[in-house]
Amino acid sequence: MPFETPSFRLSLAQSQQAIFALKPEWEELHQRCSCPTIYNSFDFVFTSIKHFSVATDELFFISLRAQTDQSLVAIFPFSLSDYYWRMGKFRSILLAGREESDKAYPIIEKQLEAAVWPEVLRFLTEHQKRWQFLDFEEVRESSVAQQALEKQFKSGYLVHSNADAVSPIIDLSQSWDEFWAEHRKMRKRVRKIESVFADEFKFEVVSEKHLLMQALEDYIELEKRSWKSKAKVGIGKSPSTIAFYREYFEILAENNQLEFAFLYKGDELVSAEIAYTFGSTVYFSHGCYSSNFKSLSPGMVSTCLFLKHYFGKNYQDGDFLGGFAQYINPWASQLMPSTNLIVIRIGFKTVLFYLLDLSRRLLFKPIKVRLANWMGRSKERQKY
Repeated sequence: MPFETPSFRLSLAQSQQAIFALKPEWEELHQRCSCPTIYNSFDFVFTSIKHFSVATDELFFISLRAQTDQSLVAIFPFSLSDYYWRMGKFRSILLAGREESDKAYPIIEKQLEAAVWPEVLRFLTEHQKRWQFLDFEEVRESSVAQQALEKQFKSGYLVHSNADAVSPIIDLSQSWDEFWAEHRKMRKRVRKIESVFADEFKFEVVSEKHLLMQALEDYIELEKRSWKSKAKVGIGKSPSTIAFYREYFEILAENNQLEFAFLYKGDELVSAEIAYTFGSTVYFSHGCYSSNFKSLSPGMVSTCLFLKHYFGKNYQDGDFLGGFAQYINPWASQLMPSTNLIVIRIGFKTVLFYLLDLSRRLLFKPIKVRLANWMGRSKERQKY
């Protein structure tokens, strides 16, 4: 059932079939939205919910249409999901498709953010009652979301804003020669590995459609020999993640939006990179290297050489994942900060678990400190 406001008509898509029906209008709106990224494209979000949604997730994508002509002006792809806080399990509204995303954001027509956000938040307050948390991760500073949240959620709510991940952005429109000259450490790393590998040094970029899916399998195998395997991060961290990337990369390959880069020592794969392209932006999304070559910093070298591939090709920005590419910061033309915005609905359950967790920390932390001190003194006595 749609909900009417003087300016907008709100409706819900609550099944994959209903969400898929939005595809043509979503793709059209995406071209004129305020924050178009590859991570809020229809293909990325829809493929994500297919592979990462669990039985307890309740999808509800809010569509807003202008009352004047019923044109689609915003999509908020929400999911009501389990959320763990202060030892308790709650229900939280999150952006769907967030699992492998970066700086996810709703799709809102330019110039309409200030008008759309209040209407959506009012709808969540009045018509969606079964949530205790609302959590937006990696919100860009230019967004009006924080102001809208603080204005809407006053009595009976707490609104928290915390600094979130920082993303290094590299200006790809600058001269490569000037960029290369500015970074001595980069040059030193590249030259060292070229010297060590000598005639066995090889770097190649894979962009041909018929080679890309095999490139993905090669990347997954390399991840098994990297630190990511033990840390359980990356493309190969779970069967669902592998399945997601196999399907999503087929789509990107078909649209000429996917490239791999491989660094070899002879026939041995040493390091690999993955990038997506969307408009004038290159998204450097994944990278890994063999732990056997850790001392040579092969990840830094392959990233550098992959960057070079995109200079002078009408791309504007090289966007690296927030919070995962600190070694890129010295190379960055810009460091893009973000904010984590959280709304807590004050109720019996949230207050109860806050007090329980507070009591736990007040009670057990002193005991833990005293025990650690006692253990330390015992070890000192054993020396003599």
